[in-house]
Amino acid sequence: MNHTLFAALAVLACCLVDSRSDSRLVTPVMAIPPMLRFDSTSSATVVWESTAEGSGAVAHGLTPKLGTVVQAQTSGTTHTAQLTYLEPGRTYHYKVGTTINGKRSLSPLYEFSTALNFSVPATPSLTVNDDVIARARLVLEKTNVREGYAVVLGAGDPDFLLALVDQSDLIVYVIESEPAKVAALREALQSRKVYGSRVSILEVPSFERLPITSCFANLILADASKSRLSDTKIGELLVPGSGKVCYLSEGRIASVRERPKLSGIGEWTHQYGDAGNTASSGETLGGANSTDDLVVQWVGRPGGDFGIDRNPRMPAPIASNGRLFHQGLNRVAAIDTYNGSVLWSLEIPDFRRVNIPRDCSNWCVNAENLFIAVKDRAWILEAATGNRLTTFGVPSNPNKTHSWGYIAQAGDRLFGSRVNSKAAYTNYWGGDKWYDAKEGEGTGKVCSDGVFAYDIDSQKLAWTYEKGLILNPTISISDGKMYFVETRHPEVLAASARQLTAKELWLDLHLVALDAATGEIAFEKQISTEAGVISYFMQVVPEGIIVVASNTKYHLYSFHPQTGEQQWTNSKPWPDDHHSGHFQHPVIVNDRIYLQPNGYSLKTGEVLTSKVGERSGCHTYVGAKDCLIYRGENRQIAMWDQKEETVTSWTRLRPSCWLSIVPSNGMLLVPEGGGGCSCGGWMETSLVFAPRTLLGYAHSVKGVSK
Repeated sequence: MNHTLFAALAVLACCLVDSRSDSRLVTPVMAIPPMLRFDSTSSATVVWESTAEGSGAVAHGLTPKLGTVVQAQTSGTTHTAQLTYLEPGRTYHYKVGTTINGKRSLSPLYEFSTALNFSVPATPSLTVNDDVIARARLVLEKTNVREGYAVVLGAGDPDFLLALVDQSDLIVYVIESEPAKVAALREALQSRKVYGSRVSILEVPSFERLPITSCFANLILADASKSRLSDTKIGELLVPGSGKVCYLSEGRIASVRERPKLSGIGEWTHQYGDAGNTASSGETLGGANSTDDLVVQWVGRPGGDFGIDRNPRMPAPIASNGRLFHQGLNRVAAIDTYNGSVLWSLEIPDFRRVNIPRDCSNWCVNAENLFIAVKDRAWILEAATGNRLTTFGVPSNPNKTHSWGYIAQAGDRLFGSRVNSKAAYTNYWGGDKWYDAKEGEGTGKVCSDGVFAYDIDSQKLAWTYEKGLILNPTISISDGKMYFVETRHPEVLAASARQLTAKELWLDLHLVALDAATGEIAFEKQISTEAGVISYFMQVVPEGIIVVASNTKYHLYSFHPQTGEQQWTNSKPWPDDHHSGHFQHPVIVNDRIYLQPNGYSLKTGEVLTSKVGERSGCHTYVGAKDCLIYRGENRQIAMWDQKEETVTSWTRLRPSCWLSIVPSNGMLLVPEGGGGCSCGGWMETSLVFAPRTLLGYAHSVKGVSK
């Protein structure tokens, strides 16, 4: 390091420790705030963008005094710094700094925890020949599988196994029935220091019964001439939709085949299942309608330390294309739906939103990309890798007075809303941050000043709309239209508040439908509903626009999705007035609206049943094809059979205080959301349940290459 750079870093280190000591320091105005990604078990990379070109650095340490400064590599306005020699299981503090035209700018103090580093252990230096490495690389290239779990049928060349894990992030299981081969391979792998960490051997009496669940393997390697398993059995073991079997002949690739997706599956792409907020996904769960119809598929990461706490009602997990996305305390992890392997994770200090019943979520997903709202921008991340592809900004926001509020994706559009930068709920500490009140603080509905849409392919703003103040919990997208309820009362519009509790909010409401492609008004209709003092939800399906207002009871309304004309209304008492009983989110499934304790006809509003499974605690309901899933008796996860109207449950399994269970991708996904609860001996772990119908079920594989 040259003396000039060393001196500059020394000054920056002092400034980062105590910014009060230098009047030249300015409050940072970063174009894009930092994100941190673990590269290995002992290193991480921090990336951020400044508003103009300049130099950057990161100071970090085990205390807020920091101490270690790393100069960033800069390309234009993008700064990248790698932090090395990180200790395991520790909490680190850090700040990022930029110097532009001689003026230093510092970020707030951030944190990250290496206890939440899910990187696979590194392999030792390779001692194998180039041909073996080339063969391993070719397998990875042809299968396009580089992380998760691989199964090798039969003991093979230890050098090839070493090359395979060295060139990927795979965890490998070798299955062998001959004890002598098992012993020899174990000895070889132990001497190379990869056994048990990256490669393990499962000795089995016979290949007829394997200690591996269905839908487990991302990659299977089998001998083409004498495969130990039938094509059907291999198909059962592969991850649906992406799992590959690579048949080898004398160490060379003979063919590669892929398992197709499961049939009858749904995807949980938005906060309440879909962009229409139905709180269902069309998931059949293989016909399951009770907990007895499901078995544990996997148990694993992340655990209770990943999230904030069960109380403040965080955004729901989302899932698509075999990937589960779980949001924690300023962080996100992508997890393989079928085997629990962590595909990637990011620490994003400014990524947090709570009290979702009074607002909207801050993320959504499709098969290819994850979309997240971070301050005044939407980040588009590649779903498979976590790489940031691009960002979109809030329109007409030169002074960053507004943040990106609502976010949804449909067709070729990414939708958003402009919301005052101080409007979203982010505080989570304290008894009042349960957000369970019936009036006052915490009940204010977050409202946006306008909505807009971007064309994803061209990355250009497609349209904007701004007229009244839009209630975020009502924004819905269905059948090519965006729907919402907005207030146009002049006193509300003139006020600075955007967490609204004012009684005037309910005096001039309009139901608006916009063409999702163009932003043109399809209809706008003044409506009169009960005041949603506690909550105000909206859902859209072809049969109607459903509004549910809660004040002293639940008031349900249905409006025609083409005209906005009211179709029916009904009102029923709450099941209770605490622990979310007074602001449950409805579920729409099978032409019914479920809102405890009643199931209503979607067409007429008539009560068809009053025997919906009784909720216990703060969680809300979600729907699969034949059941509702929720927090039942003794706070345990329960399932209510829609036809038989019976309840079953699991013991010691507890969801979060809003929504942390999603039926998607053929499975029931339960990433850990109950951490911090003091009302029981819960298992604070993530897990996924699979329908029993998958066990032993024959699945074909189709050829993808030769």
